[in-house]
Amino acid sequence: MSHLTHTDRKVYPHQEELIPSKPTFWENITNWEWYPNNVFLFPLYVFAVGKAITNRTLWLFSTANPGLTFGSFFGLKKSEVYDLLPADTFPNTILIHPTDSFSEVLTKVEAIDLEYPFIVKPDVGMVGLMVRVVEDEEQLRKYHDLVQVDWIAQAFVPHDLEVGLFYVRQPDEEQGKIVGLSQKKPLSVIGNGKSTLGELVKNDARAFNWEEEIFRKKKKDWNKVPGKGEFVQLMNTGNRKNGARLVELVEEVDEDLVALFDKISHHSDRIFYGRYDIKCNSLEDLKKGKNFAILEFNGVHSGYGHLYHCGKSVTEAYKSILNMWAQLYKICITNYKNGAKFTPAKKGWKHIFQFVRHFRKLKRWEKKIP
Repeated sequence: MSHLTHTDRKVYPHQEELIPSKPTFWENITNWEWYPNNVFLFPLYVFAVGKAITNRTLWLFSTANPGLTFGSFFGLKKSEVYDLLPADTFPNTILIHPTDSFSEVLTKVEAIDLEYPFIVKPDVGMVGLMVRVVEDEEQLRKYHDLVQVDWIAQAFVPHDLEVGLFYVRQPDEEQGKIVGLSQKKPLSVIGNGKSTLGELVKNDARAFNWEEEIFRKKKKDWNKVPGKGEFVQLMNTGNRKNGARLVELVEEVDEDLVALFDKISHHSDRIFYGRYDIKCNSLEDLKKGKNFAILEFNGVHSGYGHLYHCGKSVTEAYKSILNMWAQLYKICITNYKNGAKFTPAKKGWKHIFQFVRHFRKLKRWEKKIP
């Protein structure tokens, strides 16, 4: 079972966690924060289409982050992102191919000194599908046998604090902006030294809503008793659909934090727009550039986590996203003028259709491995 020792975390009492335990049918209809991403963004696609027509290219946003497949517009490969980041900013990671024999998998894992438990996840993923913590060789073998796409093995990061940081920088400017910062609180419980994991889940008003899925993932630990104060993460990702809380922390952004991500962006000069998912010991450490690790980078198709659960109306949310898309448009045009090529129409459609088929495979496999 993946768990961390519970430690005191900095509390931001001025921030309200407005997320409900789980949306009701009525909330799914009336609350914009629970709309499917493509439904919510549909009116804004008019903006994108208009700009595409003006510039005579269907895939205008494919020059957002040059060097990444499709400019990170869709179907982003995690392995490509790590190639563009400073080596000391992300966990030890290795790419595994489905054609690799299991002995080759073990050799690759040993080559970067991965120790159990560690993280496995698809190289091209979405919404946390098929992200797992493997604790032994048997679990690793089962994962490799099932997942018939490229996947990565990655060192487990022990830091408690997980944040989503949305960074934007114009290619012809030295300094960028952090337009969003939100803390992710994955669905979890704290042990009391008496109750089993199953009892803790049943007695937690929030976790209870995901009991069936938690049981499937934590079946072997269901009757174990976590120690008093032990922090037990119930889901592998800090995804809203998996019960994670999001707390806006944008007022914590300062010059040191911006300077750190300017440095990361300038490392390859290929990353200009998107959300970094980060684990760190504390925000203070992150600002100092220590005790942190970038888990993933999500490009053009990133979710706007910093807009949720902070009391924004749908009008305010649309206004914020339009402003960000205006900056994205400027980035794409500048990169095009600097030599980046827009993805041809046919190639772009092919890429999207391939990703849709890939996504469906991940959804089928998701329920086959706890």
